Amino acid sequence: TVRDGHYLLYAVWSPIAYNITFSDNSVAGVSGIPVVQTGNLGEIVALNSNKPSRSGYLFSNWTTNADGSGLAYGAGSQLILGSAGVTLYAQWSAATNTIIYSGTITSGALPSAQGAATGATAVLAASTGFTRTGYTFDKWSDGIDLYAAGANFTMPAANTLITAQWILNAPNSPAAPTVVSGDSSATITVIPGSGNGGPATSYVVTVSPGGATCTVFSPATTCSISGLDNGTAYTFTAVAQNNRIGSDVRAVDCSRVKHPTG
Repeated sequence: TVRDGHYLLYAVWSPIAYNITFSDNSVAGVSGIPVVQTGNLGEIVALNSNKPSRSGYLFSNWTTNADGSGLAYGAGSQLILGSAGVTLYAQWSAATNTIIYSGTITSGALPSAQGAATGATAVLAASTGFTRTGYTFDKWSDGIDLYAAGANFTMPAANTLITAQWILNAPNSPAAPTVVSGDSSATITVIPGSGNGGPATSYVVTVSPGGATCTVFSPATTCSISGLDNGTAYTFTAVAQNNRIGSDVRAVDCSRVKHPTG
């Protein structure tokens, strides 16, 4: 009820709430960004202590500018609110990941693991210090692409397995086969050669004259040819074969003359 007289009116104020917004700084693969916090002018606000995560990177801090300048705040630190809302931008540092070398070898040792930060350029190891009998080193593989020894490699955001890739060598020259004569026939035993050739998968034995053949499939070592003429001199030629990638099958002739008996 308003009555005659004078009145003294007092202003009543309520604080304005301001938002503290957290940003991933416009990068992909970020999770765990805190939800918006609120506070009043002049209030001391304890920031969320949870750190966001990003594949291949480590969270550094929050800053008031996206480029990392301005005021910096760690996760869980205190912020005094001014007269406006605040956006805090996540800052990241590249994590150090590891290149691990693998592959089948028969001597020596594979290169030691090496570390590199996400996105950094690493130089892959040389192809020295290890060998695989019967094979020649070709390239390194990360499962997607091939890289020459000593090539530059851009480090992904995770530990990476790099595997040696090998080329099968042509087979070693076989030694002269041994031949046991029979009645109009011969039994031939192939003798593998020595060296750094790849393993032979088969040997084709050809008789001359006539051109008859028999095939020895590893690990067997003998085959027989019939229909030969007793008393005739024949030459038996062994040819080693394998499935070498990227080249013709290598054939090496070693001969022996025999006379079938009758």
